[in-house]
Amino acid sequence: MAFRDYWEDVADSIPRLPPAHAQTLVNRAWHRLCDFRLWSWKVVYGYITTPAAITTGTCTVTLGSNKVVFDTAASAALNAVAGANPPLAYAQVGVGRQFRIGSQVSGTPGALYTLIAWDGASTATLERVFAEATAAGQPYMVYKCYYQPPPSDGTSPQTEVDFLRYFSIANPASGYAIRKRKLFYLQDQLNSIDPQRGASGDAYILANYTMDQTNPNIVSGNTIHEWYPHPVNLRVYKCLYQKRGLDLSDTYDIPSEFPQDLLIDYAYLLGAKWALRQVSVYAELANTNWVAVINDMKSALFDPREGRLIRAIMADDEISPLTAFTQSGTFDFPLGGQFLQNHDVSRLVGGLD
Repeated sequence: MAFRDYWEDVADSIPRLPPAHAQTLVNRAWHRLCDFRLWSWKVVYGYITTPAAITTGTCTVTLGSNKVVFDTAASAALNAVAGANPPLAYAQVGVGRQFRIGSQVSGTPGALYTLIAWDGASTATLERVFAEATAAGQPYMVYKCYYQPPPSDGTSPQTEVDFLRYFSIANPASGYAIRKRKLFYLQDQLNSIDPQRGASGDAYILANYTMDQTNPNIVSGNTIHEWYPHPVNLRVYKCLYQKRGLDLSDTYDIPSEFPQDLLIDYAYLLGAKWALRQVSVYAELANTNWVAVINDMKSALFDPREGRLIRAIMADDEISPLTAFTQSGTFDFPLGGQFLQNHDVSRLVGGLD
């Protein structure tokens, strides 16, 4: 059903209701219904791919410059992924990859920078000037640790535009899941754990990093997460997450399983409340008992046994019953067999040394 059909239905039922306000009421009703519960269509699976780290060749860095020059071997390795997903360099935070000098196997790596441009030959641009000593022939690492929410189509660098929060992120290759408190770390907590960000491998913690933005004045509202330990292995993580629900428009309709009459009736209820406030302004509105209309609509919508909202909830539960549950203990079991074989879990379980 087209967005225009929703708001015209409401506008035609209430005299003097401006078309623009009818559109507002439809979207206001839609978002209130979206926020009423965790509807099945708000829970979505997506995928995030972490690329393998690039360490081939060497680079030259200069104090006070935001340019990094790579040797022939490094340039070839970077060019091989320049057009890949995720891209090598991108102006928007959370899309491109990060850079640091040093090696994870020999000493502490340098500070972390983000690549925002690559000339296709030998020179990359950092998001800020290099603040360490000038050096040539340096080992380096190019990898990705800042991530947007999953892309809506599973492949493009564009994120799910109405992402709200993760429920869990599974690493099938290593047999474990990131969930609960491990999804909601703060930068302060990561700084206390590893201020130099020296740990790498497969991630098992997400920490809020910043807000998604294309420039300092345009913020989309999605959180960019730092994945920790910084992922340096090629992995495909399976993400279970919740969507917000976008404004309805000519290009975005309600989910097919959501009852259209529920949305229209809720918008009509909001319209009746508007009409009640406008009785003194428009004489023709006084011909209707809007208090009675409001009470009838509330009963039709919210009656605990036969209300349209209750029926919609029951139908949604039949599609996908969502039950919250918790587990006791200090670690989230069960763990996959491969994880158990490759990790010392005794120190993670309460009561064991």
